[in-house]
Amino acid sequence: MFSILRTKSLNIFLLVLLIQVLSSSASADPSADTNPVRDISGIVIDAKSGETIPNANVVLLGTDLGASTNLDGHFVIVNTPLKTCNLQVSHVGYEELIHVISNTEKAPQNCKIELVPFVISRKEVTVAAKRYNVWEKAEHVGQIRFSARQLSKLPRLGEVDIFRSLQLLPGVSGATEGSSGLYVRGGTPDQNLVMLDGMTVYHIDHFFGVFSAFNADAIKDIQMFKGGFPAKYGGRISSVVDLTGKTGSYSEPVYKLGLNFLSANALMELPLFENNGSFLLSVRRSYVDLISNGFYTKLFDNATGYEEQESPGMPGGKSGGRSIQGDNRPSFFFYDINSKVTWTPSDRDVLSVSFYSGKDKLDDSQEMENLSLRAFGDINGARESQELSDWGNLGGSFKWSRQWHDRFYSNFLLANSTYFSNFSKNSGFTLSSANDSVRVSRGARSFASEESNQINDLTFRMDNEWHVNGKHRLSTGM
Repeated sequence: MFSILRTKSLNIFLLVLLIQVLSSSASADPSADTNPVRDISGIVIDAKSGETIPNANVVLLGTDLGASTNLDGHFVIVNTPLKTCNLQVSHVGYEELIHVISNTEKAPQNCKIELVPFVISRKEVTVAAKRYNVWEKAEHVGQIRFSARQLSKLPRLGEVDIFRSLQLLPGVSGATEGSSGLYVRGGTPDQNLVMLDGMTVYHIDHFFGVFSAFNADAIKDIQMFKGGFPAKYGGRISSVVDLTGKTGSYSEPVYKLGLNFLSANALMELPLFENNGSFLLSVRRSYVDLISNGFYTKLFDNATGYEEQESPGMPGGKSGGRSIQGDNRPSFFFYDINSKVTWTPSDRDVLSVSFYSGKDKLDDSQEMENLSLRAFGDINGARESQELSDWGNLGGSFKWSRQWHDRFYSNFLLANSTYFSNFSKNSGFTLSSANDSVRVSRGARSFASEESNQINDLTFRMDNEWHVNGKHRLSTGM
């Protein structure tokens, strides 16, 4: 009896929901309105490079109609009146634009809107208490959009860092000043989902947490969900950080070089396929394993808790062995590579292939010679210890986006991501004696150990978005 009542209640609920959707669709249907209406669709791009701009806001002035662009820059405003319309287009890091469009039955439906990057140009310097024009709240609770172009305005350590900038947001903090990990509303960094062009990145920092693993020059858009994130991201405890990589310039080649106290970086953007595609390559590497300056030494000691210690000698009975005092600070470097190829064979299709690789390598090898064991006579020893560690991420993704209709958009993604951590240690010592009366087993004694950890992540996604009417949007996926 209980199951029958529950089934009837479920059927009644589904029937009421269907009636509400049909009634709202009928009210927004052009045939049900006395005033003729029409959809306005188009694409928003960067006026300088030709790159598409995701998550831009497009609002029809004088009405409550509006939309935001998808990952490929497309938008559609459903059921707009047939007249001259003023579209207010805005995005963080770009100048706001009023685009006038003649929305008639004979006018072209798709429009291309170009936004000019926001440039600070002033004749004098004025100090005022004004918020940074870097991030803005989105339409969802807990969602924040970040402009990678404007991160240079924020306080930073040496270079622009995405995750250190995110720590300045409300509800987000770092464990210490020397950490780039995100602690969102009490959560820990391992409880955050971090995605780059659809691939999951498990290790998000360099230099023991001092720097994040993403080069800001290769990132176009940043979205952070501090709570209430959509179901398409799966289950996560703390937060979601969704990063979109730059596609590169469609119009002209771009080359950049950068250098600071710890690392050097290079960026190259090339147009391809007769300006219907682009290629981007970004490389960053630290050079502290070649040139160790004082700034690196202080950062390394603070990040690892390193202290200069007395290197122990070989055991020598009552009189002990001779110890050696020295600085055995290990050799260390990190690098990351971002690459992306994008091709737009038509106005409705976008194909892209992304690649990411980031790695930290630590060499804590030591070698000590002339260790004297006086308690056993004229015996000398040598100790050699080779200790190598490396960890990082390797991943790639392929994406095909298709605008089947002005109201219907699909996105197909295939991604593979790997996190690895390797450790090996090989230590040994050698004893020798110049006194024939003392018997010593000449030669070397060694001890070796290895450890390897790896996580492989293979992802296939299919996301669809359908604008039912001006007030309803349906998203499905698998």
